[in-house]
Amino acid sequence: MEVTATVTSPLRSPFASRPTRNRRNHSRAGRRATLTLEELERRELPSASGWEALPNADVTPLAGAGSYSVYTPAQVRHGYGFDRLPLNGAGQTIAIVDAYDDPNAYTDLIRFDRTFGLADPPSFVKATPQGTPAANAAWAGEIALDVEWAHAIAPGAKILLVEARSANTLDLLAAVDYARNYAGVSVVSMSWGGPEFFNEASLDSHFTTPAGHIGGGGRPGGITFVASAGDRGAWYGPEWPAVSPRVLAVGGTSLHYSSESGWSGSGGGYSKYEAEPSYQSAVQHTGRRSNPDVGYNADPSTGIYVYDSYAIPSGYTGWYSYAGTSAGAPQWAALIALADQGRAPYGLGSIANAQATVYSLPASDFHTIAGGYNGYAVKSGYNPVTGLGSPFADRVVWGLISAGSSTLTVNVPGSGTAQGGTNRSNVVGDGTDGGSDESRFVSRQDALTAMSFAFRNDATPVVAPDAVFTQHGDSARRSPAITQVDDALRNASWDMFLVREKLATTSDDMMDLALFGDAEEA
Repeated sequence: MEVTATVTSPLRSPFASRPTRNRRNHSRAGRRATLTLEELERRELPSASGWEALPNADVTPLAGAGSYSVYTPAQVRHGYGFDRLPLNGAGQTIAIVDAYDDPNAYTDLIRFDRTFGLADPPSFVKATPQGTPAANAAWAGEIALDVEWAHAIAPGAKILLVEARSANTLDLLAAVDYARNYAGVSVVSMSWGGPEFFNEASLDSHFTTPAGHIGGGGRPGGITFVASAGDRGAWYGPEWPAVSPRVLAVGGTSLHYSSESGWSGSGGGYSKYEAEPSYQSAVQHTGRRSNPDVGYNADPSTGIYVYDSYAIPSGYTGWYSYAGTSAGAPQWAALIALADQGRAPYGLGSIANAQATVYSLPASDFHTIAGGYNGYAVKSGYNPVTGLGSPFADRVVWGLISAGSSTLTVNVPGSGTAQGGTNRSNVVGDGTDGGSDESRFVSRQDALTAMSFAFRNDATPVVAPDAVFTQHGDSARRSPAITQVDDALRNASWDMFLVREKLATTSDDMMDLALFGDAEEA
């Protein structure tokens, strides 16, 4: 995997010449000093009533980042393959649940968008169902991270920020309940956690889809709950709620230009109280739920830009390098939103329980993690450091699009065919096999359901129409609708374009072509 500079070199901050703050004392102990949020006392708590969560984030003021890498949205999107997807999350709502208040969450998002050339979200709602909480500097930074990076990965999705009154478990779970009952929500991100406690399983019902829920795109659908696995390694056991079998747990990696390794701080291990779910039976046999399910960049030495303007001292900028598994949870939530957007044209609702579905995907959908240790050693396949691994985002999304359908076939640009979320062949329709797989594109109802080969492996959203349709003979037979799609792709407007009518005017052996997007916004 390669991450290339697009906005700025990851080794030099564009803001490094300006002073930044250290939240604790505003002093600089050295160029590589890293601010780490205080942890809970490491002990088991007798019940949830006295349990408080902490955000799983590591923060470095940019002036203290030194030679650390700090990645932009474009670099992360390219490194994981999000820029190969004709999807932006349109029609979906990502709910972000955090504690306390960030008074500047929306204005900071706008600043972040302007800096990195991102469009503003179609909707941003801050909900405070327990009353407006007190502002809190540490949690404001967590909120800024979650909002900005969920949006960076799924810029077309709506954002619902739900602020709990405090970090007490019952307040946070009440905020989760508000989010899961909010019409349109298809995924909930929770970048917080703490030690396990003996009756935690009795609270797992909070991570379920309410009966009759209307998910993304206004369709009946499910909700996936995503949580960060923790930042203190596996030495003290996994964290809850990530260890709940009803939650997709995101562990940590170190993402570099040509490789990715397990991060030593990645939360993981085997639960004391949660039983092994059936979906893990192919990867472990302890009888206990193991964490994490998947991985994502979390190492403070390979952080990401976040803008947080709350309580900035005079002369400081508000720009930080953030890391920790808190960074992975909102981005995985955004990945789920992309898949939910992709399911809509097939008549499928938003996916529930993606933590189970990812175990049915091929191992080739995840990056090979090259070593690492958090108390457990990274090994080939599943491990308690990085789970199944970090995503080839385009491959994972295609697999999730077809999840739950035994007959639906999704043709994946440059990757193969995903059928029912389990069957993926070699590259389909790339002209390398003598055309034996020609025209294996299917339509569902009156909408086109085939994916285009318009996106080349270099992820450039530009079409070479003749090359795309060469296997189907005379490219002049393309219908006006296909030509219109080509034009839309050339103008980089593909993410808002949806062809709704079947191309019946073309000959039977012509490739059906469709792009996923939100028709109402086209």
